Order: sequence, then structure tokens, then C-alpha cells
Amino acid sequence: MNMPIKIGDFVVSLAGRDKNKCFLVVNIKQKQVFVVDGKTRKVDRPKIKNVKHVKQISTANAQSVAENIKSGQPVGNQRVYKLVKAEREKIQED
Repeated sequence: MNMPIKIGDFVVSLAGRDKNKCFLVVNIKQKQVFVVDGKTRKVDRPKIKNVKHVKQISTANAQSVAENIKSGQPVGNQRVYKLVKAEREKIQED
């Protein structure tokens, strides 16, 4: 995918300790993305990754979460975890 990464997109880490893990993008600032997975990286403490170190994999499942994040409404870790887990399973099937 060559589309720009947006809030609510799913990405896979390409570098670092969390390499090959799936995350949900919750914020973007310049060349950095803030990612969470709902389990090890919770919504209140997102991981900051360089855009070069992540690969966008999907934009479909998390539109409602993206809308909540953009409007400032709270997003639960359990909800994020379920979305990330479903996306991870979908990737493994392919």
C-alpha cells in the first residue's frame, strides 16, 4: 500500500523489539506514528515509531475507533486489543 498512514490504520512494525507485531495507529505527528495494541501498548501510553519503521497493512476495520479518537472520545484497550487480534489473525490466514 502506498497510501499515507492515517489514524485508525493497522500497521506492522518493521524494526525494533516489537518487529512483526501488529498495531493500531492512534496519532500522527510529522514523521512519527503513535501505535497501540491494547495489551502491551495501551491507549494511554502509545509507542512512538518512525514512519519508516512501520508498514501499513489495512485501513478497513477500525473506522469507528478512528472517529472516536479524532473526536476525543475514550477508546478502551479491550476494544483495541480485539481489533488488533482480528487483524493479526486475518494476516496469518493470507
